[in-house]
Amino acid sequence: MNENKLSTEVADSSKEIEIDLRDLFEYLLQHWLPIVIVMILGAAIAFAYTMFLLTPKYTASSSIYVVSATANSALDLTDLNMGTSLTNDYKQLVTSRTMLENVLNDTGEEMTVKELKRMLSVNNETGTRILEFSVTSVDPVQAMRLANSFAAQAILFLPEVMGVKDNIPSLIDGAILPTEPSNVSFTRNVAIGLLIGLVIVAGILIIRYMLNDTLSSAEDVEKFLGIMPMAVVPENGQKHRGSGYYYYYYDKGKHGGQK
Repeated sequence: MNENKLSTEVADSSKEIEIDLRDLFEYLLQHWLPIVIVMILGAAIAFAYTMFLLTPKYTASSSIYVVSATANSALDLTDLNMGTSLTNDYKQLVTSRTMLENVLNDTGEEMTVKELKRMLSVNNETGTRILEFSVTSVDPVQAMRLANSFAAQAILFLPEVMGVKDNIPSLIDGAILPTEPSNVSFTRNVAIGLLIGLVIVAGILIIRYMLNDTLSSAEDVEKFLGIMPMAVVPENGQKHRGSGYYYYYYDKGKHGGQK
C-alpha cells in the first residue's frame, strides 16, 4: 500500500515539473523582440570592448629542428627515437632561468625573467622534432626580436647543456615582423557577445516560464485540470488574444453588459 502511494506521489511530482518544449519554444518566439535587443546590445558591448579597451598584442614565432644524428652520419631508428626524447628535454630547458637570462642579455631588453617567461610559448607538434618559440608583446618589433633571439640562443645553449655538441639544432624559420594583432578579432568577439546576450535573455525567459504556474487560457485549464471550461469571464472589458483565439470580455461598469 505504501509503495503504491509512493509511486503515485513520484508520478505526480514528475507531472508537476514536466515542461512542454513546444510551448516553451512558442513562448520564446513571442518574446523575440527583447531577445534580439539583448543580442544586439551584447554584440555592441563586445565591439566597443574590442575597439577601445582591448590592448592589441602581437605574436612573432621562430622554429628550430632538433637534430639527433652525429655529424656526417645517416639517421637511423635509434636517432629518430632519441631526437623525439631530446625534444621534450629541450622544451623544458628553453624556459630555464639561464636560457631566459641569455635572451635578455642578447637583446638588451629591460625586464625580469618572470616577465619574459610569461611572454614565451614553446610548442612541439606531436610526433615531430620541431620546436616553435612564440613571443607575444604589445610591441611587434620586440616580439620579433625576442623570438629570433630564443631560436639563436637555443641553438647555442641546448647542445652545451645536454652534452651533445655534435647534435646542434638547425634554424627552420626566423621570426618576421607581425603586422596584425593576435588577440584582436572583431568577428569572433562580436559573435561571442551575441551568444552571451542570447544565453542571458533566454535564461531569464526560461526561468520566468518555469516559475509561471498561472492558467492563462482555456487550453491550460483543460490540460492541467482535466475539465473543459464552459465560458471565459475575465475581469476587464477588453479584447484579448490568447492561443490563437479572440475573447470578448464583459465589463458591466463600462459597457452596460454588452460585448
